[in-house]
Amino acid sequence: MKKTMAMLLVLGMTFSSLAGCGSGETGGQQNVSDSAAPETTATSGPTAEKPMILKFGNSSAPDKLGSVVMENSARM
Repeated sequence: MKKTMAMLLVLGMTFSSLAGCGSGETGGQQNVSDSAAPETTATSGPTAEKPMILKFGNSSAPDKLGSVVMENSARM
C-alpha cells in the first residue's frame, strides 16, 4: 500500500511539473508590435546629460556584509 501511494505521488508530481511545458497558440512568445519597439541609435545609452541610475535596496542591518558591499559599490 505504501509503495502504491508513493508511486502515485511521484507520478502526480511529475505530471504537474510538466504541465507548464505544453504548447499554446503563441508558442511561448510574446506578440510585440513594431511601434512598441525601442529606438536604437548609435548614441543610445548613458551619457553625461542622461546618466544611468541604479537603485539598490535590502532589508538587512547597515553593519551586515551585504549592506556594506552595496554602500561601497554605490560610492564608486
